[in-house]
Amino acid sequence: MSDENEIDELTELRRRVNSIDDYAKNYLVNQIEARDDRIDDLENRVDRLENLVLEVQENIDGIAGLAKDENATPEKRASDIRTALIRRAQARDMQGAKMWWRDAWNTLLDLGHEDLSDKNRAKPLIYNAMEKAAEGEGFAMTTTKTECADGVKREVKAIRVDLEELPASAAGNGFTTAEGPATSRETIDSEGNTTNLSD
Repeated sequence: MSDENEIDELTELRRRVNSIDDYAKNYLVNQIEARDDRIDDLENRVDRLENLVLEVQENIDGIAGLAKDENATPEKRASDIRTALIRRAQARDMQGAKMWWRDAWNTLLDLGHEDLSDKNRAKPLIYNAMEKAAEGEGFAMTTTKTECADGVKREVKAIRVDLEELPASAAGNGFTTAEGPATSRETIDSEGNTTNLSD
C-alpha cells in the first residue's frame, strides 16, 4: 500500500471520527438542552403547586370560626371543636388532645362564636357541640380531671381526638394521620388534665 493511499485512508478515518464526534456533541447538547427545558418546566410547576397549596391551606385555615355574616349552628360549633382539637394535638406533637367544656367554650369564643358569651346560657350549647363533635371518626367523649373554683378536683366530661383514628380525608386537610409521634393513650389522657381555678 502506497503512502498516498495510507494518507487518504487516514484522512477518511479522521473525517468519520470528526463526523461521529460532531453528531455526538450535537446529540448531547440537544439532550442537555431538552433536559434543562424539562427541569425548568418542572420547577415552574412545583412553584405553581406550592402557591396552590398555600392558597388551599389559607382557605382551610379560614374555615375554622365564624365569618362576620355567618350564624352559629350546633354543627359549626362541633366542626370548630374538632378542628381546634386536631390543631392542638399537632401543635404539641401529640397523638391526641382533649378539651373539657371550659376549653371548648374559650376556643369557640376565640373563633367568633359570640352567641356563647353568656357562660350560663353557653354551657348546654357547648356540651351539645362536644357530643356532636364526638360523633366524628377519631373523636370520642371521655373525662379529665380539673380543679374548679371551689378548690375541689373534679372529673369532668371532655372530648378527645386521636390523630391515628382520623379518617384519610382528614389528611387532605393538612392533618397528619400516619407516622405521627408514638404517644400512648395514657399520655393523651394525662395531657388533658388541667388546673383551672374558675369553673
